[in-house]
Amino acid sequence: MQTNMKMGKSVVEHVELGHTRSNRDFCDLQKIVDRFKVHSSFDVGDARLSSLSSGFAAADSDEITCDKAKAVGQEAMLQMDNVAFPDII
Repeated sequence: MQTNMKMGKSVVEHVELGHTRSNRDFCDLQKIVDRFKVHSSFDVGDARLSSLSSGFAAADSDEITCDKAKAVGQEAMLQMDNVAFPDII
């Protein structure tokens, strides 16, 4: 970090704001964007609410929206409490 004193004011130049760091950040971001273009986690053709971790998608008849997702998930978890795993699947 470099500090310059000019006219009684302190001007601080962070390494994080430099040209080299900016270029590296841009290149890293481009790598991520390119990766998602090839290996997308999202199916934009499917508008149903989907779990990113399991891949399960809500059926249209479930009428689940993002506004209801937390409550529905909590209810599903409560129904699985004290139930053996083989009985769930």
